[in-house]
Amino acid sequence: MWLLTWASAFYHVLPVERELSTGQLKELPFGAPSLSIMALCAHHAGKAVSPAMQIFMQCMEACFTVEDKKMPG
Repeated sequence: MWLLTWASAFYHVLPVERELSTGQLKELPFGAPSLSIMALCAHHAGKAVSPAMQIFMQCMEACFTVEDKKMPG
């Protein structure tokens, strides 16, 4: 099964390479994708925070960092 999947994936590369070489397709210069995300967690200061939201905020604080520093909050 693995060989069939690999062969099927490779088969689709051949027409693309041919079309690139003939000029039918043009390769676009993209850089490497960014592996970071920006996350923001906010709540109303005057309202109660539910237990589920408290756990979510703790997870956000533990998992997401900004330049190796904990998120403010």
